[in-house]
Amino acid sequence: MDEFWIFLILVVSFTLAALILGILFKLIFREDSPRCFECGKRMTPFGDLDDDEKKEIGEYYSEKELREPDTGGVHACSECGIVYDDFTDKTKSSTGVFASICKTCNNRFVEPLAEAIETGEIQRFRQRYEDRIEEFECLRCKRDPTGLEFCAKECDADVKPFGCRRCATLYLWHQPDGSKFKFIQPLTDEEILKKPDADM
Repeated sequence: MDEFWIFLILVVSFTLAALILGILFKLIFREDSPRCFECGKRMTPFGDLDDDEKKEIGEYYSEKELREPDTGGVHACSECGIVYDDFTDKTKSSTGVFASICKTCNNRFVEPLAEAIETGEIQRFRQRYEDRIEEFECLRCKRDPTGLEFCAKECDADVKPFGCRRCATLYLWHQPDGSKFKFIQPLTDEEILKKPDADM
């Protein structure tokens, strides 16, 4: 066989093998999937969850938030059950500090309360949730947080709400009875937006 054809066959074979290995690597390690802010593991895209899990997540959003999220933006952590949705800033959350667009006013970001404490904006949260100040240590914080990472990784408060600094809405992770999944939920009776409009 001509050396040229042997060379061509080798190049094509190598290219196909590299392509197949790349696809397998991506499937196995999910390099395109965000990381869970809680445990750091790669999250599973909605499309790769089993049918029961998809149904459970879909029912949560239809019943609790009265909306159908863009499932292309939904990911779940198989380790700790955290669910990111189409409001979640997955790039920032993958660093270990959860961040989201506000589901009631469309502001970015909903984050730990460190900066609100530093600027004095925490007073707005205290006024809005005055009946829950004793419940949430963050609303009466004396730890002098040095930044978002302190709140996310170092603070050992029992319950750590997140907050939107525009509308002063607090958010908590909510785990429905009997579910392994945890969803970020605004503590408000206001209507939840159907989808985010802010730029990610």
